[in-house]
Amino acid sequence: MLETDLDDSRVSRAEALARRLEARILEGAVQAGDRVGTKEELKTRYGVAVATVNEAIRLLQARGLVQVRPGPRGGVFASRPSPFVRLGHQVLALKHEGVRAADCLQVRDALEPVITVEAAVHCSDADAAALRERMRLLQAAADNPTDFLRANWDLHRRVAEITPNRILRNLYVSLLDATESELGAVIPDSDFAGMVDGLLTLHREVVAAIVAGDQELARRAADRHVLLTNGALRTSA
Repeated sequence: MLETDLDDSRVSRAEALARRLEARILEGAVQAGDRVGTKEELKTRYGVAVATVNEAIRLLQARGLVQVRPGPRGGVFASRPSPFVRLGHQVLALKHEGVRAADCLQVRDALEPVITVEAAVHCSDADAAALRERMRLLQAAADNPTDFLRANWDLHRRVAEITPNRILRNLYVSLLDATESELGAVIPDSDFAGMVDGLLTLHREVVAAIVAGDQELARRAADRHVLLTNGALRTSA
């Protein structure tokens, strides 16, 4: 059966597919050890490109939700969600209980410098290349505030993936997802569009500090980022 409702302007198709499969695993529709499918089956089932499937699997592996097994009976298999992943799922569930985006932002802002410094400590060459690519996409979206926000979320997710601290990573990403879910339907106003140049400059500083492995510079850049994005995002909210 073809499932094609993955179009969501707030996130990439890979992230949308990852979230679809993540929900099935966390809600028990797919049990630990069950075969989710081969890459080709997932490509056909969801009507997406191979690159989208590969990226979605990478995201799910980073979240500890799937394993990839080679061979004739191989494919993508569900893993047992760790307590840390379940914690993140519970954070996302809070949005249905009246929790505001501003509440999520407050906690996420507190974690921002920690996540950024962790990234500076653990950034690999592959991480650096991925961050530069996401920075390029952010720059390319500068003329479209909605696309810019989407690229911004993707950049921050990739920064968070660098830390080996799984509880920190999953909590931060879950708060980011909850914030994005609330703000994704909001059309940024002209004031936000006027802040894009400043946001680009700050994101370049954050990425440069992480790639250089400069922990103090990363912390200061993250602190400045929080101050600026507080105004931009809360005004949009």
